[in-house]
Amino acid sequence: MTTLKVLSGGVMLFGLFIYAGFALQAPPPGQLPPREPPAPPWPPEQQAHLIETLEGGALYVAYCASCHGRDARGNGPAAAALKVTPPDLTTLSQRNGGKFPRELVEKTILGEDPVAIAHGSREMPVWGPIFGQIEWDQDLRNVRVRNLSNYLESIQARPNFR
Repeated sequence: MTTLKVLSGGVMLFGLFIYAGFALQAPPPGQLPPREPPAPPWPPEQQAHLIETLEGGALYVAYCASCHGRDARGNGPAAAALKVTPPDLTTLSQRNGGKFPRELVEKTILGEDPVAIAHGSREMPVWGPIFGQIEWDQDLRNVRVRNLSNYLESIQARPNFR
């Protein structure tokens, strides 16, 4: 019987060492082990890079000109591939009784335009979340949207008075 006690004690001691070895390798309770980030689905040279600028004109060129055109008249290189022709952004004020529709423009950029939401899908990308991903600060998202809106206001066509 003493041999059995010694043997069972040895097995228990061996089990304790094995358990301690695994326990020391595990992360603390409630913490997941570090993971490698997933590989991007495309090569680095094809990955889109968010620009960090706050300047409205640069934001326009980076995010809007491909559809609306560099001159903002709705004739960008991607416009022909869209179901709905992008609007001429230089006539926003003219189409709004001579007043720049800042609130509507900013809500459209952010994806909060109730008209677009009510009519289902929209072709224009929602840039608010993208602008918020550039940096951790949501206020900078709002600054980008406001600066883009200011830029669009600055390029409004002057009314023709005859």
